[in-house]
This record gives sequence, structure tokens and C-alpha cells, in this order.
Amino acid sequence: MKHMSMGRAAALLVATAAAGTMTAAPALSAVAAAPQAQSVTAVAKPKPHPLAEVTFIQDRAGGEQAQSPATFRLRKGTSGYLAGLKWTGWGAPLAQGKGRYIVKSVVGGKTRMTAYPVNVTASRLHKREATQVYTRLTVKFTAKPAPGLKKMIAYTLPR
Repeated sequence: MKHMSMGRAAALLVATAAAGTMTAAPALSAVAAAPQAQSVTAVAKPKPHPLAEVTFIQDRAGGEQAQSPATFRLRKGTSGYLAGLKWTGWGAPLAQGKGRYIVKSVVGGKTRMTAYPVNVTASRLHKREATQVYTRLTVKFTAKPAPGLKKMIAYTLPR
């Protein structure tokens, strides 16, 4: 069976109908020539943990609380902080994140920001009356750590 484009098949059907000679064969050819539908699979986002909306982490710099923060200050008055954090499992006993440890330094009077890739784990949930808070944050450098820091650092956070 010869295949033809949809436009050509439609034109042929119109022409045969106008001439009054339309038969079932051209219609079958047009159907056979129609492109096959392709199935598309949607990727569903993972459902958040049921307690995600009442789970917080409190930074060590000013005591500010946040939910799955993109930026996190580790200490007051230091040049290092976490940025670009993307979390999974927020609200579960262990929340995993990936991001960068940013170090601010001054060299020759110029400020430099250097980013180091890290994996972070928030753990040790402390239950409050209506919320819960992570009280430990572990930072693991995935490449060479920032100068003066170990490959893995564990921080105890306020309750």
C-alpha cells in the first residue's frame, strides 16, 4: 500500500467526494497514512513528606527558622554559608540536600566568592508542640574541601 501525506490524502478525499466517486478504499488509505499517536509519560513530582509543612531548621547565625532553605548560614561572623540547596525528604527523619558551600575571602583588597560542591543531611528531629525542627546538619564536601575545613563537618543546631 502506498503511503501519502495527510494533506494529500485529504485533498484526494475531497476530490473524489466532489466527483461523486468516493469509495471506501481512499478513506482507508487516508487512515492508514495517518501518523501514529505517541504516548507521553508524565513524570510526577515526589509527594512531600506529611510533616514537611511543620518542619523547620534554625540557623546558627541569627536563630532564623526556615523550611527547606535554599540558603543557610552556619555561623555568625564567618565567611562560609550554604547556597543553592535543593532538598529531598524534607520532614522525614533524614532530609538530604545538595548545594554549594560559599567562602568569602579578600585577596589584594578584592572580595572573592568561591563555591565548593556539598551534600548536606539534616537529622535529629526535635518534636515541639505543633512543629518539629532538625537539630543536626552534616555537610560533606563532594570534592576538595574549602581551605581549613575537614571533608565532613557536623553542626549542632538550636532546638
